[in-house]
Amino acid sequence: MASKNQKSGKPTGPYTEPGDTKRFVPLGDNHCYLRDPRNGNTHHLKIDSPAFYEKLSEITEKYPMEKIKAEISSLSARYPNDLWSKVLPKL
Repeated sequence: MASKNQKSGKPTGPYTEPGDTKRFVPLGDNHCYLRDPRNGNTHHLKIDSPAFYEKLSEITEKYPMEKIKAEISSLSARYPNDLWSKVLPKL
């Protein structure tokens, strides 16, 4: 997917994002948004679900697993009552 010009809406080139962008946006109730670095799409997923792991395996094509693990580790420390702590052992 190409980036779009703010005024015209016409594609300006391939999609790119800053390297420090977070992948996960926790929503509570054991759901999150997962940002896809390949195309900029955001997926609404239940944490620790088959669809969650499927999307994770897809995005590791472009985003390093080490960064994903570090982000999930931080989230499991911040939200100990959510399912984040169950994710790391399964990666």
